[in-house]
Amino acid sequence: MAARIRRLTASVAAVVGLLLGALAFAASANAAPYTNQATISVSTQNPAVGGSLAISGDGFAAGETVSLTLHTQTYNLGSATTDVSGRFTATVTLPAGVSGAHTIVATGLSSGQTTSITITIGSSVSSSGGLPNTGVAVLGVGVVGAALLIGGAAMLVVGQRRSASA
Repeated sequence: MAARIRRLTASVAAVVGLLLGALAFAASANAAPYTNQATISVSTQNPAVGGSLAISGDGFAAGETVSLTLHTQTYNLGSATTDVSGRFTATVTLPAGVSGAHTIVATGLSSGQTTSITITIGSSVSSSGGLPNTGVAVLGVGVVGAALLIGGAAMLVVGQRRSASA
């Protein structure tokens, strides 16, 4: 009876040790806290030279005037006023004779929120920025899972050997 209690105690201690090890080596995904960042999007990232472009934004203050500028060489594209949700949509005309990669910057005049997006004027080739990183750190969890599986298998083997010898 005492031998069974010792085996049970050893098994429980091993499982607790593995769980504590799992907690010690588990890493967080380092996700950024949620903040209300301003964002903008455009109807196309490859507009024609001198063409028009729809710009939509979100995350600004309600009723705020948002200044829209085109950068590399600064051009004022106009402004828009946000709705009660802090959103806006504006159609702007791009300067004639301007082509290539440029950045559209939206600046909230009262909140100071600033955001930007890159466009390529006069290019029919779309550019892909790739996919955003939205995953989590799973290596630590995978190592812990593997360790628990190996530990469980080892306990089964030891238990079978002990019961065969008894």
